[in-house]
Amino acid sequence: ASSGYAESTISDTPSLIDKDTHFAINSSGDIVTIPSTAHLPPNITYLYCVDGNPSFPTQFDRKHFLPAEPESLATETSEIPPPILTRSEREQEDSIRQCNMTVSRRGPQKQHRCLWQLPKFMGSQFLGAWLMCIPTQISQPNISVNEKTKILLRALGAIRTLRSHRRIVADEAAYRALIVACGRCGTDRRVELMKLYGLMRSDGIFPNAVTLGQYTRAIAEGYSNANVDGITKVGMQVVISSNRQNECIDLDILDNNLSILEESGMKWRSRANANPGVTVQPTKRVDNFLKDEQDQPQTISPSKTFDTATTQRSIKTKRSWLPVGCSSSFCPKFNLERAETSTTRLIALWSRATKCKACSYIPLDEEIHCGWDVIHDKLDIDSTIECPRCEGIIYPLIGYRDMTVAELLEPGANCRSKDTAQDLDLDISGVTQDPDNQSNQSLPPQLESSIRDGHGSEPMIEKGLAGFVTYLSPQKLRMMLEELLLEYGEDVLDRDRLRMTSPEVFFNLWWYSARFSLPLPLTVTTMLNEADTMNGNNVTSGTDHCCAFASWDKTVALHGCVSAAKAIMAAQTLQSTSDRHLREKLFDNPHTDIPLLSFFNLQSYAQGDWDHPDFSELLVALVKACESRDLLPVVECAFYRNQVRQELSQSNMGRNSTYNPVNASFESAGNTDLSFGASTEASLHPTSIQLDCYRTILYLARYQCTTAFHAFFPTTIRACKGAHFWCAQGTAPLPIFDRAFREAAASYGKQKKLLVPIPVPSAVALGFRSVFGHIF
Repeated sequence: ASSGYAESTISDTPSLIDKDTHFAINSSGDIVTIPSTAHLPPNITYLYCVDGNPSFPTQFDRKHFLPAEPESLATETSEIPPPILTRSEREQEDSIRQCNMTVSRRGPQKQHRCLWQLPKFMGSQFLGAWLMCIPTQISQPNISVNEKTKILLRALGAIRTLRSHRRIVADEAAYRALIVACGRCGTDRRVELMKLYGLMRSDGIFPNAVTLGQYTRAIAEGYSNANVDGITKVGMQVVISSNRQNECIDLDILDNNLSILEESGMKWRSRANANPGVTVQPTKRVDNFLKDEQDQPQTISPSKTFDTATTQRSIKTKRSWLPVGCSSSFCPKFNLERAETSTTRLIALWSRATKCKACSYIPLDEEIHCGWDVIHDKLDIDSTIECPRCEGIIYPLIGYRDMTVAELLEPGANCRSKDTAQDLDLDISGVTQDPDNQSNQSLPPQLESSIRDGHGSEPMIEKGLAGFVTYLSPQKLRMMLEELLLEYGEDVLDRDRLRMTSPEVFFNLWWYSARFSLPLPLTVTTMLNEADTMNGNNVTSGTDHCCAFASWDKTVALHGCVSAAKAIMAAQTLQSTSDRHLREKLFDNPHTDIPLLSFFNLQSYAQGDWDHPDFSELLVALVKACESRDLLPVVECAFYRNQVRQELSQSNMGRNSTYNPVNASFESAGNTDLSFGASTEASLHPTSIQLDCYRTILYLARYQCTTAFHAFFPTTIRACKGAHFWCAQGTAPLPIFDRAFREAAASYGKQKKLLVPIPVPSAVALGFRSVFGHIF
């Protein structure tokens, strides 16, 4: 029957239809079926009722319906709300598909693939995981609007800095998380929201309904916050709190990465802020830290704050390379009343924690990243990688050790820095001499063929203060963090709770944050109950300041912790005294612009290299190579020094020596590009006698003569822009050092008629080194 059947009566006018038929025409002109009155008593009225109430008949025999009636006549909404901070299943599948497109070994046109795409994709995955935590960090209770503004400025600065310096582009879920953070900030952020939306569209992202809904909501929140109590809250002011004598030290001034991110975040309004009367208050507090001036906060002009060229030039001229990354997690200002009971904990993170079981090779950090260059057929991503030398299986790990400032500066009864280094297994001199056996002189930890580090003491492992976790790729880290967020809600994005719930996700998130010089994006609140507090795994509390230092080798990470402990003690000393020398050491250090690492000096760390008989000759050859940029004399010198070390070792071992002269001169791993042969002395099993050619020259170029070697032989280059398939630059992302070393290795192979080339890291590994940073 038609829709007008219930509201009309059968027409009694004559029609073309026969009277004996069962059909009729209603008032709307539709042909309908006449209800049959057969076998019904005459003059009887029937009424349809539902639960005793008169109602139109709605229940019939559905098997006679043609077409069949659908199961639901109305659209039912899902009880589960769509994900906002996490990605949907479709977005995760698109991520897997995009990852497989960036793999270098996929497709018939392998030689034309852009090898930058996989490192940039993995960096984008970490940026998405990092930004996922920002809305929860902003919406944590009991923090002021100024603290929320700082967190948002750092997030805006992070997406701007990684985009310009490392060519990392965020995806839609990352943009959506930042849009949600702008709505939760409590200030008017419509300018940033419009620029974020424009930037997202310029990246070729068409936002879905969830993203558009959050964007509209954030715009409405900004409009409502524009005029609250008659005061315009634009959210651009960052109040500089004055240091009073009864307050604790503001540790934010010791991590200059925070101020750099905040200044970069302020530049989002550089063009829109045309009012010269608006005062912008930066996060730089060095002068206010040293002088207890009045409660009036210091201000600088918007032109100085938003001067991009001046800021970038000063940062580039002052920043120098260090083999360690820093990431802080300081308490917000609402916890300052409990500062007397708070402590500062320093965490050392390192990735030189595992080796191949088949060939005992220890991969570099970028070689671990190169192991992610595989195709994934499902969302479950394996954490194992292939050995870059023998194609065996390596299970990468990240080691960690949690210490306090007192433990670093006063281990046990000792309080001297030398004793501290011994108790922490820290060799700050780089090389130790053994005059009785010159062939077995100790090498720096970066060049050793074995891992001396143990698993730490049992009490520290039981308390969760030391141990190892699986080295996760940024893609798997993001998936695991999303699963925790869906299972436990946003409460899991707390520093202490996430550490107890999933140490694997916690330390990997902190590891990558330190690699990219970003703060830990987790809330710092006292959310644990008394039962959790009494648990032995609870090693921190909501009032503890924490800072992590990440490096490839454990000794370098520990050295960064020792430097931070000295910097904190120096800052506390400056609260009561005005030592100009100490101030210049802390805040005007020419070696670094991060005060936490102001006591980290590469020259003192590797001061014994020039006294080493092998390294001294290599350094002289390396200095001469700066003019011609030809590493062939350096490679020849390395081969000669290996021959000398071999002769000395054989003379010391005598006839009972088990040394095999067929062993390799150079056991560096990586891509064995078949250009010219390698020496027949090359072997798959490394020995402690021979020097690794590539790593030895790389170590000397990074740790010695940093001003000259870093200028003549840089080990990183800037990646290409955008996401694309073919790229002339991306097919061989070789820095100057690696290009010169490959040319020298090829020339040496021609001269000596080597059969196998000297192994070097693959091009994909070098791409990861340039995007993620070099921490050798």
